[in-house]
Amino acid sequence: MLYAGAGGGFGFVGGATTEEGCNSETSDCAVVPGSTAIGFGYGRLGVSHGFGRERRHMLSLDGGVWYGVQERHVENQLVSQERILWPMAGLAYHYAL
Repeated sequence: MLYAGAGGGFGFVGGATTEEGCNSETSDCAVVPGSTAIGFGYGRLGVSHGFGRERRHMLSLDGGVWYGVQERHVENQLVSQERILWPMAGLAYHYAL
């Protein structure tokens, strides 16, 4: 069986970080609040094969891309924003009820 899929997602992480441009190995760096956020859409294409007498054991292989934006904030200031294009691949086992 051939299949295609699409969707989207987001992620956020926040906590303590160092000031932008600080090299903690050579100097004392202040610890400040920071965060990273990502939003993306994805597309995938794959193949799946059913095994067993009733073909309920499914093995799937797919590939696709994630496309979106990643932002980094330090002390509530935007310090970087970049477009992302990440390849992805997957292998999965499913049991159909």
